[in-house]
Amino acid sequence: MDEQRARVNPEEEPEIWQEFIDLSVALDQAEQSLLNINRDTVSEINHLHAQISETLDQYNHWRKRMREMEITFMTNILMPGYVLKQAIRQKAYLEKEYAHIRTGIINGDYETIQELEADIQRVLTHGQHAFEADEHSLRDEQRQEKSLVELAQEINAQDFVEDMNEVQIVQNFKRIVLPAIHPDTSDTNPETFLTVFKAYASQNFLLMEAYVAQYQGDVEIDDQGDPVKIHENCRWG
Repeated sequence: MDEQRARVNPEEEPEIWQEFIDLSVALDQAEQSLLNINRDTVSEINHLHAQISETLDQYNHWRKRMREMEITFMTNILMPGYVLKQAIRQKAYLEKEYAHIRTGIINGDYETIQELEADIQRVLTHGQHAFEADEHSLRDEQRQEKSLVELAQEINAQDFVEDMNEVQIVQNFKRIVLPAIHPDTSDTNPETFLTVFKAYASQNFLLMEAYVAQYQGDVEIDDQGDPVKIHENCRWG
């Protein structure tokens, strides 16, 4: 249309010029309409980012509180109970072995006093070390008796998220989040760095994507740019 307009005299073929003007006005109106849509879309994206950031802060807050409660529960409830359980087990073992040794003495199973002493020492040594009530032993036992809560914690949240582009998430995390939290490139405190980096180390893509939304900041729109390209970036970027 522009080339055709350039070849004709506006006074000789005014309808071509009018058609060109009408088309230009319609195009300007369409671009303005798309620009308004882009502004609304960017506003919705930034609002969603703020909600993700707020939810992520709440998640980290309650995860920290749960860890504190776990330590308190371990110290004040589980450990004393485990000490008692181990003491009962130790008592049952020693009583059983005592009966066994007593029967052996009566039946003459020990030919020398040294054999008897060695058997007694074996029982005492095993009874002393096999029923230690330390935190390591408690956690070993807990691993063998998984509760429903522990099984729920093993569920991977991203298994329920469809079409997750894991490669893109990792790239965005490295490009946006890591420079914002790393001690060499930011003033982030070590606790925050360790918390955020744990999502990357464990390849928790759902959390990584949430951190990308939190650290990338608000999306800005270029009013002078191509509204069509801006619209596509809002939809897919």
